[in-house]
Amino acid sequence: MGTVSRATDPGGPTTSGLLDVYDRLVSAYGPQRWWPESWPGRADYICAGAILCQNTNWSNAARALERLADADLTRIEDLAAVPAPELAELVRPAGYFRQKARKLEQFARLCLEHGSLADLLALPAPQLREALLSCWGIGPETADAIMLFAARRPTFVVDTYAVRIWSRLGLIGPDPDRSHLREKVLSAITPSAELAGEYHALLIQHGKNFCRKRPLCGDCPLRDGCAYAAANPGRPELGQRRDGWTG
Repeated sequence: MGTVSRATDPGGPTTSGLLDVYDRLVSAYGPQRWWPESWPGRADYICAGAILCQNTNWSNAARALERLADADLTRIEDLAAVPAPELAELVRPAGYFRQKARKLEQFARLCLEHGSLADLLALPAPQLREALLSCWGIGPETADAIMLFAARRPTFVVDTYAVRIWSRLGLIGPDPDRSHLREKVLSAITPSAELAGEYHALLIQHGKNFCRKRPLCGDCPLRDGCAYAAANPGRPELGQRRDGWTG
């Protein structure tokens, strides 16, 4: 098994450390391939999903997306004309449904301001990210998810899973500035959109399987070289999964 290279400063993971973690996650979980290029209605679905899955799990967001599809609302731009109470009821399964309805409506209006969703996503990367962040309800994680999976632009989604896993491994400090960390990661590995998307998906998979708030380090495929596991050998949560997971 590989070992994790330590960061040279608290906010800057090394190239070798980041890629070592990526390679070991691929070995453990295999390719994730969240969004194939041939996915029908891909960009609209991904953008709406990125907003709807805020502060909830994907299954709840998917239920809301299904309700939008049943109402024949699969084009982002069409959401701008849907009355707020109606849109809120449609996305109720995603939670915070009134806020998320407003976020979808605001995003739809942003698309229309640029002509269409396709026109928005065709903007140069810096302008696209600036436009997304100017939209009410879209923060850095959602903006980067839209850029990465809908626009296929190389970027990185620095979310809770990434920070938790990298900090426990010792690649970064415990409470990094996420904007600074994103720039450091992009500088360190200059990922393609495909690699960045796979890495993001793998970190989420690993965070759900092992590197939880209360980690299950016993069977963790990244335990070798993990700073957290080495510093806490007797902690009761450093147990094993009970579902027969073998990697």
